[in-house]
Amino acid sequence: MSSSIDKSTAEDDVFEHLEDPVECVQDYVPDGLHPVHLGDMVGRYKTLRKLGYGGYSTVWLAQDNGETGSYVALKIVRADSDSAKEIQCHETLRTSSGQHPGASNIMMLVDHFTIQGPNGKHDCLAYEVLGPSVAHVLGDSDGADTIAYLTLPSARKIIYQVLLGLDYIHSVGMVHGDIYSGNVLFTVRDLSHEPLDALHQPTSQVSADVRRIKGSRQPRDPRHLTLNWPLNQLLSPKGDVKLSDLGNAFFKHDPPSKPQMPLEYRSPEMLLDNRISMAQDCWAFACFAYNVLTNTSLFDLACIYDKDSQNDAHLLQLFSLLGPLPARLKQSWPRYDVYFNDNGHLQKFVVDDDAFSYSEFEDLPESDHQSTLEDAESDSHQQQPDEDVPNAPRNRLGKPQEFFDPDLYPSLVTLRERKPRKDEDDPRSLADFVALYPPLLEKWSLEKHPDMQSAESELVLDFLQGLLTYESDRRLSTKDLLQHAWIRTYCASDDSLGAFSEKKAATAPRNKRKRSTTANESESDEKEDEN
Repeated sequence: MSSSIDKSTAEDDVFEHLEDPVECVQDYVPDGLHPVHLGDMVGRYKTLRKLGYGGYSTVWLAQDNGETGSYVALKIVRADSDSAKEIQCHETLRTSSGQHPGASNIMMLVDHFTIQGPNGKHDCLAYEVLGPSVAHVLGDSDGADTIAYLTLPSARKIIYQVLLGLDYIHSVGMVHGDIYSGNVLFTVRDLSHEPLDALHQPTSQVSADVRRIKGSRQPRDPRHLTLNWPLNQLLSPKGDVKLSDLGNAFFKHDPPSKPQMPLEYRSPEMLLDNRISMAQDCWAFACFAYNVLTNTSLFDLACIYDKDSQNDAHLLQLFSLLGPLPARLKQSWPRYDVYFNDNGHLQKFVVDDDAFSYSEFEDLPESDHQSTLEDAESDSHQQQPDEDVPNAPRNRLGKPQEFFDPDLYPSLVTLRERKPRKDEDDPRSLADFVALYPPLLEKWSLEKHPDMQSAESELVLDFLQGLLTYESDRRLSTKDLLQHAWIRTYCASDDSLGAFSEKKAATAPRNKRKRSTTANESESDEKEDEN
């Protein structure tokens, strides 16, 4: 679920902008979102609190008004979005689970129906209730002077459980299509044992009143929008997670023409050829695992908003991380010659939407090539939702009470002193670029989990190297990963190892390939790739 603030400006806007951390109010128009307020009935479900929202839906904790009184996470989809394939994917998983251990690591769909609202006909999907995502837990736990890590046992467990769930999805011929830390959710305690008052969201936790810019108020207009109020204080003590959101899932024989994926999780083939497959899932899983173990991203595309510059920056960082691109990928990159000379040496790089050559820095005004860190921090500061919640009690980190509090879960999250950032983060030379975006071996050694010992670190690096390959057909599959020495030795619990005990022995670390650094080595690799 995304979390952005509605500050856009457009000529066709219908409503005044809201400064609160809520979904875009301009989406509450015909064929858009369904207006919901706390206490509303949606089908037979009564809304109790808002768990979050995404680009195409809002999600609510709701209680079944029938005899069971059970709780669900109710996803109410935009009127112009079709959930038929998502429902079909869940039905396939439900009827195919068998004895696969990953079946319990997929968020379960328990009901679905449609409603007719003022903005159109909406699909409603009722899921089992889960807590905040891994992304939100890490983001909420970060402080001004501290960085949050999942404890090493928790990180291993999360990676293993997501891998099991992904292997289950692949085993039935499906591709998830949206693997990232925002779609991995923690399980919660049995809500039937919780007092009802603890589940209700305070009615004060809403945005400012919604007002129209154009025309008079319509009956379909929402009175206000509700702030997110996730179940942060009701996590299960086991620390289990489940893979959620099959909204972008598909069957492998029927890939979408326009796949969607968080920018930093795109594989080379998705970047250049718009291809998505099980191999893309495995690439994204590597990015996810790296994030879980380091609380940082493999790729940094912040402050770059132009699509071409985003792709170029991503590919340049791939070059620095993994070495020269194979010939086929070079040919697919329209602007390869802008950044590399005839010998394959880097001559330009991307800085905040602009490509600068090293020589050009000498002729630029000082202000044109200084780091934009202050601007980025200023923008981030303005968009922090915790500052927009009125009169809210605050935890030790100074964040409102509904934010995840790491002090409540010491076995899940550990805080460490944040290292001071350099004054200049933008590269101004080839040496700066390599220092900012080092090869994978160096990057991992700098950013790995602080509690990880060298023996395990070497296995994790091998694990990542088996996934982060330019050629998708050389990438390890989920079945391969379940047999990897790191998974078998450090991540899999004793009772779950039996499910795969009849398969081949654990995959030993592969021979390390030296990273190509010269044009001749690059050409040799390209010839090998073409054969």
